[in-house]
Amino acid sequence: MRTLRLFLLLLCFVIGWATAVCAAAPVNSGQGDLLFPKPLDQYHDDDVPNLFQKLNARIKADPVNLLGTIIFICAIVHTFLTSRFMHIAHGYQKELKELEDQEKKSEPGIEGRRDFLQFWGQFFHFMGEVEAVFGIWLVPLFVVIVR
Repeated sequence: MRTLRLFLLLLCFVIGWATAVCAAAPVNSGQGDLLFPKPLDQYHDDDVPNLFQKLNARIKADPVNLLGTIIFICAIVHTFLTSRFMHIAHGYQKELKELEDQEKKSEPGIEGRRDFLQFWGQFFHFMGEVEAVFGIWLVPLFVVIVR
């Protein structure tokens, strides 16, 4: 539980740091207003019929498109893996429950194992929450956009 709190505190720190960096970035780079995302009409790829050729040209024009696409694909894959993460979390929780029964018999040396099971059970449960998936992947996307 303590490790999860430390992880969440670190996550809040990273988000705060990224926000501060974004706020300190200059708005005008001397070439007019900084536009993000780049307007679609500035890519000049309306005549490109192939999706992958169009994506390749847009990546060459603005590398943030590649990173954004990779992060989006990771979020989609993560969405399909949420049931597996929940299954893993339930396995850890079941093992933790069995360990609690052993603790009642006062067997020594299982406190470290209990902390391990509790942390990973909560971690995989969090990773298995469908509602949290895109929130999780917003953090790296935000960092990419800010840079």
